[in-house]
Amino acid sequence: MDEIVKGEMKKAEGKVKEEFGKVVGDRSTEWGGKVDQAKGEVQKRAGELQQDGVRDEGRGELNKVKGKAKEEFGKAVGDRSTEWGGKFDQAKGEVQKRAGDVEREGRRDEGLDKPAS
Repeated sequence: MDEIVKGEMKKAEGKVKEEFGKVVGDRSTEWGGKVDQAKGEVQKRAGELQQDGVRDEGRGELNKVKGKAKEEFGKAVGDRSTEWGGKFDQAKGEVQKRAGDVEREGRRDEGLDKPAS
């Protein structure tokens, strides 16, 4: 089974788990379901990127999604360290994505020979 299908299944399982948690009033199960949905989205996106053959640009996008999930989880459980770790991971992902964009566009060395103003 490919990663796209596995990711969709993980998202569906997470939604069921989240709704179950809501019904029984168990916040841990509810948030566990939300985390599973985020993991499923990352897995699905990874499968799409594998098909597209994308490297740094895609990895950066994935790291941004993972970081957002980590941030939201940290907010939900009141763990500021996890929350800020997620924000940091998002920033790293953005840098990685932009580096991939530049490399893909062949602008790796653009502007390095220009004197600073």
